[in-house]
Amino acid sequence: TKWVPMSRSGRWYVLPAASEEERMFMTSDFLATFSNTEVDLLILLGAKKMSKSDFFKKVVLPQLSQASSELGDKLIQDILVNLPSICSHDSEFNEFLSNSKFIRSSESQTLKAPSELYDPEVPQLLTLMNQDSFPDEFYMNPDLLLSLRKLGLQSTLSWDTVLECACSIESESTKGDQ
Repeated sequence: TKWVPMSRSGRWYVLPAASEEERMFMTSDFLATFSNTEVDLLILLGAKKMSKSDFFKKVVLPQLSQASSELGDKLIQDILVNLPSICSHDSEFNEFLSNSKFIRSSESQTLKAPSELYDPEVPQLLTLMNQDSFPDEFYMNPDLLLSLRKLGLQSTLSWDTVLECACSIESESTKGDQ
């Protein structure tokens, strides 16, 4: 167990079975544990057990934009692969993630919500939309795309989006004429 001074909340937290990537996001409010026995002992001593979903909501997401893309991608991959298990413990986690900006877009690498991005496996969308409308190629794994679809990755265009595309094409063509 690693003991560190408290910085903010005055409360200790433990995250059972934390991965190396998750440990990188832990603040000084966390006690790193390496066994279930340590977790149980720390809980008896007053530490609070934090769930994976709460850790992601309260700790990871607020820091994600400052993390390296490699570290962030690894942690996001872990969350997406384990999404069904995490959602079985927190029924609101799926909805929370759907509207949270945590997926890098393909071109600008901007963090976007799954519901703001389009499915790269729909050929018509690839033709109509600009590259930044899709998740980064890191997320092209079938398992990750499946989770992103469950979180609202779009597979069709709304009429507003079709109109937006048409206006964008018109705008580009008038720039070319000048």
